Amino acid sequence: MTAHGPFSDEDLTRFLDGEASPEDIAAIVVAQDTDLDLRRRLDRLRVLGDMAAMASAPVLASAPSVPADLVQGRSKRSPWPVRLGLAASLVLGVLIGAFGGARQGPDDWMAYVAAYQALYTEETLSSLPAAQTVTDAGLAQALGRDLPPVDVEGLSFRRAQLLGYEGQPLVQMAFLTEGGAPVALCIIALPRQDDSPLRMTQLEGMQAAHWTDGGYGYLLIGGDEQAVIRTAALDVLDDL
Repeated sequence: MTAHGPFSDEDLTRFLDGEASPEDIAAIVVAQDTDLDLRRRLDRLRVLGDMAAMASAPVLASAPSVPADLVQGRSKRSPWPVRLGLAASLVLGVLIGAFGGARQGPDDWMAYVAAYQALYTEETLSSLPAAQTVTDAGLAQALGRDLPPVDVEGLSFRRAQLLGYEGQPLVQMAFLTEGGAPVALCIIALPRQDDSPLRMTQLEGMQAAHWTDGGYGYLLIGGDEQAVIRTAALDVLDDL
């Protein structure tokens, strides 16, 4: 980054990783207050980082251990860099597939959520215990409204987390169906959109229900059972 030039993706990645210099951190913090495009790029890189971590975990877990002689510096050739390169290629393929094409329109956020949700497997959430409530009160505060109850028909609540899209906070509530399919209820503030009724669709090969209510957009997505998603979405809608 130059003193007056734009921030590169590498600059922003170092900033998000906490590895930027104090000068760069200060410059980016100040710039994002007035630069909408910069905030969008930061949101995009945050999502890409999360997706890369999720996509690479199972690949790297199945890769072989680093040979002892390589660790001790005695091996001149090893398949390990090749395996790491393969993992990186697989992750890159996932990200290109999810974000390679431009997505434009009022429902952009749903396309990004769907690409993120497509990386989930049952194992992503099955290790987390079922929960009866969202313990992080800061999520509702960030979103600007109370979160719906987690007691949703046909779903078992596992966790909630704060994401973001184009500078807007986006809360994701993650569930598992009785059959083990990962499902997400995502909520984002859409103050300029009128209310719209619940509609069923398919995104990234998954069943999805979406609607807007009171200046917020809702998307419930996951699995391939339309009846499960529709029933759960109606249950959420009744509690709003």
